Amino acid sequence: MNFQASKIELVQRILKSENEELIQKLLQVFTIEKDDFWHALSSSQQEDILKGIEESEQGKVKKWSEVRDSA
Repeated sequence: MNFQASKIELVQRILKSENEELIQKLLQVFTIEKDDFWHALSSSQQEDILKGIEESEQGKVKKWSEVRDSA
């Protein structure tokens, strides 16, 4: 089954469904996807962010005032 056919089948199943819980879960999936910027970042950007988090957790941070004043 190709991608377009899969989308059509999914829409048809949703329209036929009377399962309110299922519809709510699907809405949550789309809300999370819309709000999640992570997947829109390049792998390089993701790596930089993860590296920054790791360095922060290791205490390798500087106060903003130190960075600002050193420039």
